[in-house]
Amino acid sequence: MRCLQLLGAMVQGKKEKLVSRVIVGDYLKSLGIIPDELESLELPSTVEVMKERVEFLQRLGLTIDDINGYPMMLGYSVRKNIIPVLGYLEKIGVSRSKLGELVKNYPQVLSASVVVEFQPVIKFLRGLDVEKPDIGYVLQNYPELLGFKLEGTMSTSVAYLVSIGVSPRDIGPMVTQYPYFLGMRVGDCDQAVC
Repeated sequence: MRCLQLLGAMVQGKKEKLVSRVIVGDYLKSLGIIPDELESLELPSTVEVMKERVEFLQRLGLTIDDINGYPMMLGYSVRKNIIPVLGYLEKIGVSRSKLGELVKNYPQVLSASVVVEFQPVIKFLRGLDVEKPDIGYVLQNYPELLGFKLEGTMSTSVAYLVSIGVSPRDIGPMVTQYPYFLGMRVGDCDQAVC
């Protein structure tokens, strides 16, 4: 008997979750957001929480089209994910007025870990002599840097620049002006430098 009660409670819980998901999906559709790509995501169980996420993203300057371009951002908690990430970006010099544009250009930034992903990149940039006040500017112009592996693309690009005669002390100012150099493949660097 107890086993049947437990099973009944589990079925009831799944039904409630499904109903909540449908209601949240209907809310998103009413805004013009296509919820198809969100099937595998853990979404908020209430419209109120989803509304908070959508409105927060819109206050940042994102449009419904931007959200549809990367709907996974609706899976991120405003308090646990988005605010800490934006707060850190602001702390390292990204202008508050540019945060929305940065997220629009690189929405994956919202799912990143400040400690695991951002801080090593900032340390790497500082190691290249990118001045502390310039870090925000570099990231505003090329936020994808936050997603690169240090031992991969960026260090390979730096090694290549040194191998073609760029002085190590010139790399920081060069990266400040042209941050995309750190994301180029070596073959692309040949064309850009020539």
